[in-house]
Amino acid sequence: LRLRHEMIRDAVLAKMSDDEKLFMSDVILTFLQRQGVELHADEEFRLRHLGSHGKKTDEPRHENFWKDYSAAAATSIKNAIGKRAYHRAHQTALTVLGTLDEDNKLTAIGKEVEKLTNESSNPSETVKQLVILTTTTALQTSVEMGRYKEALHCYNKICALNDKRPDLGIDMKEVHQSGFQAAYMTEEVSLMEAILGELKETGSLTESEAFHCDLQLAYRQAMAQNDFSIYSNAVVENQKLLDGIKKTREKDFYEFYRLNGRANFEKIIAELRALGIDDDAHLDPGLLTPEQTKILLAYRNLLTTCRNQQKEDHNTYSHTDELTLYELSGQISQHLGLYEESSDQLREACRIAMQMKNYHQAARIAHNKCRAEMAQAAIVVNYPHPGEDGAYVPGSIDKLRERKELDKNLIKKAIQTMTELGLTLVSTDKGDKGLERNSDMHIFMRIQRIAAISELLEGYEKDEDVLEVLGLDTLVEKHEIEPYVHMAIEDLNVLKQLTEEDPEFAKVVNASHGYYPYYTTPFAAHIVSMATKYDISTESLDTDSPFLKPESVDRATGYANGLKPDNLNSNGKKKQRLQTAKDVFANAA
Repeated sequence: LRLRHEMIRDAVLAKMSDDEKLFMSDVILTFLQRQGVELHADEEFRLRHLGSHGKKTDEPRHENFWKDYSAAAATSIKNAIGKRAYHRAHQTALTVLGTLDEDNKLTAIGKEVEKLTNESSNPSETVKQLVILTTTTALQTSVEMGRYKEALHCYNKICALNDKRPDLGIDMKEVHQSGFQAAYMTEEVSLMEAILGELKETGSLTESEAFHCDLQLAYRQAMAQNDFSIYSNAVVENQKLLDGIKKTREKDFYEFYRLNGRANFEKIIAELRALGIDDDAHLDPGLLTPEQTKILLAYRNLLTTCRNQQKEDHNTYSHTDELTLYELSGQISQHLGLYEESSDQLREACRIAMQMKNYHQAARIAHNKCRAEMAQAAIVVNYPHPGEDGAYVPGSIDKLRERKELDKNLIKKAIQTMTELGLTLVSTDKGDKGLERNSDMHIFMRIQRIAAISELLEGYEKDEDVLEVLGLDTLVEKHEIEPYVHMAIEDLNVLKQLTEEDPEFAKVVNASHGYYPYYTTPFAAHIVSMATKYDISTESLDTDSPFLKPESVDRATGYANGLKPDNLNSNGKKKQRLQTAKDVFANAA
């Protein structure tokens, strides 16, 4: 009924002239005021906006209208931001501006931004203030909602406007701070350096604000150069200020330890990569040294305190910071072998990311959640703990579950995570907004689901001697595994299509190092062999895929031989499947 009402309303409005819309909005507002009806700020703004069509910013007879309109917009935005309803504030700002991307959709105020930037206008003070309010609100709310590319677009618009019209008195400190956060989240180090230089030139940063900016920049520089001494040196340089922050236990304290936890975690991950083992084996808690275990356990406990603080005071972190807090907690738990705890934390992080429409981060989190669930299904862990001598004892593998012991329900849950939380984020050909089809995370999610399906099918395999005793050919019902086989075929076909659509992806898939075939081809071979064994059709599989060719098997084998053995036998299982992969694919062709 509501949808029908909105359709009728839109159809009627489309037939009305600008004067008729203004008349109708004036009549409704006057009537409601006489009736003593107190309108919500958003409702009053929408009615005022209805009458804005056709109004010019440079006509004196429209001056009173723009004053009322500006006041309604300001109240709507202020109320929304006060309640942390950033989507509402963002919507109001863009309604006033029209859009910042397409000139033909700009409103009178949106066009005024362009005129001011081109120095071809000198509107009233009311219009100037409305321009400043809406452009800066669009920037701030874009950052809060995780729309960082949009935020940088707004940032550049405002900087251009300020360069041409410094007399507008825009608070460039807040603008630069929002731009800095957007650059930080998009990992644009050179832009961060430039913006921080602008901020420091203004001399408006507090000592604490400058400290956090310096640390964020140092962290991104350390990640980009794979040199974590850059970050640790920045911490040492600010030790005196840091000592004061530790004593206060206020917002600065929690923000520092969230960032410091991330920096220490990434340093440990870099050290794990240097071990030269299969990436799928990195969730073995026994890989951690006692010191690394001590660090991660300390940050696990501290991040729990940070999450509790956020529950007590929702203003401790922004939505963006809250998201990274939950994601980091989940990743740390994952590497400590606390897989169920990790899955719960990553589920919450994924919820926040999707709420913010931060599709890339949501996909990354869903990918990690799937990995945690697969590890929980296959590994029995002895948990890390303090030893008798005071040193920390890392977690260890108690046992790897055999095929018949694998928790198939947990693996199905992992596949469901990848399907419903991950792959649904990918943009469709219908023009829906979401994760770009050629995004690296789309590729990783497809590969991860193939791996999970292979693990599930392994759980259905039984030893031949058991079958012989029971007098059965198979203990597996075809209908149980057939949907998963077809799901994997879809993933393999999509990966093949992506190599055709994206030359850069095709280049790395066919590169001599064999990285992508190593993490895809062995699982594909296992799935196709299971389909053959249980008479499941693979006719829809595009066997011309670069992942299924003999040379891919050779490249994957070369990559496998360059890795060291691991405790999860991830490398060993892939090598075993690669031995028969050429024959499996030849029979399926």
